[in-house]
Amino acid sequence: MFRCPACKSDIESWADGPGGRPNARCPKCGALERHRFLSIVLRDLDLYIRTSQHIVEYAPQPQIRKILKDIGGEDGYVGIDLMDERFLDAKTDACNLPFADDSFDLMVQFHVLEHIPDDGAAIREMVRVLKPGGLALVQVPYRATVPTDEDPNASEEERTQRFGQADHVRYYGKDFNDRLRDNGFDSTYLTASDVIGRQRRERCNILDADPLWICRPS
Repeated sequence: MFRCPACKSDIESWADGPGGRPNARCPKCGALERHRFLSIVLRDLDLYIRTSQHIVEYAPQPQIRKILKDIGGEDGYVGIDLMDERFLDAKTDACNLPFADDSFDLMVQFHVLEHIPDDGAAIREMVRVLKPGGLALVQVPYRATVPTDEDPNASEEERTQRFGQADHVRYYGKDFNDRLRDNGFDSTYLTASDVIGRQRRERCNILDADPLWICRPS
């Protein structure tokens, strides 16, 4: 028996994910591997996260949105996106956020920066709206052994081949920490295997090398 930590359901088998990727999706809530990883991080980092009162989630996902609303309350959570309006509270450009400086204690941004041509501007906006000492949880498609490969002007066909999706403009590499630092973040890089035991990873079907950057304004 497997366990989905996002919806806290016991399941017999996983469903296929995007592109037919086998054994990727929870058949009950739809959580993918990265959502299951994030749900464990959010629930296990009680010391800081449970004190967060103002939370912003980029490209909100229903599985994570529920967890964050449980933490921050209905009035303490805002979901933002530029394109997908299904779960958002504010439609906005990540490079020009409509929030005051120092607005949020906690920020969740998973698989967003690879879509944005000027990712430096988006990172600087993240830093601006986080409170001093605030925390950002960030994940991007990542290859640890090669530099970032990017080309916002590539055709959709080429972007699909190079970056994995037609709406991606880059595939991040070993210089991602430098990009975060150069735009105002101190970051700690870790993987799922650093923070979740092997048996729990296997039961929850979480990828060993799934990356996570824990970021604070420098």
